[in-house]
Amino acid sequence: MNYDLQYPINVKYFDNIDLINVKFTNNDQEPIHIYYVLNKKKRDLATIIPGLTTREYQFPTNTIVAIYLLKDLNKVFRVVKLNDKIIYIIP
Repeated sequence: MNYDLQYPINVKYFDNIDLINVKFTNNDQEPIHIYYVLNKKKRDLATIIPGLTTREYQFPTNTIVAIYLLKDLNKVFRVVKLNDKIIYIIP
């Protein structure tokens, strides 16, 4: 069992859904906010990644997320369709 593995908000490890493994590396000193995207609209908060950290997550397959930097939470930094076993480095 990998104890460093984390799950986004409202995703439980015991749910019967297909999951993919992704890593986020935040190279900025400020935290980043990651939101779910559905029908090209920002939805619920998925996770917050603290500054200067790397976190490994399991997201549901076919998940699209929007990444927001703390310095401007009204402007999207990137919109990404998550792929399995990819490391996303921000910024």
